[in-house]
Amino acid sequence: MAATVGAVAEPRLFAFPIPLDFFSLLLTGKYTVAECYWRTVPNVSWRMTLIADPLYNPFKANPQVSTDALPMTLLPKQ
Repeated sequence: MAATVGAVAEPRLFAFPIPLDFFSLLLTGKYTVAECYWRTVPNVSWRMTLIADPLYNPFKANPQVSTDALPMTLLPKQ
């Protein structure tokens, strides 16, 4: 399985998800690729697209990062 994010028009670099935050969340195995995308995208733009199975969670069975290691800004709201 694969996932990709891209812009349908340029310049859109400011609208991409923040890579460090996106991959940190994904590596915990607690979030799907769609959840990681929406939690880390700095602004919503109709020119950005995520192509993936929204429920894709490649690290669910084997997490690589502990949620304790996440920055405070990425911790779930309580």
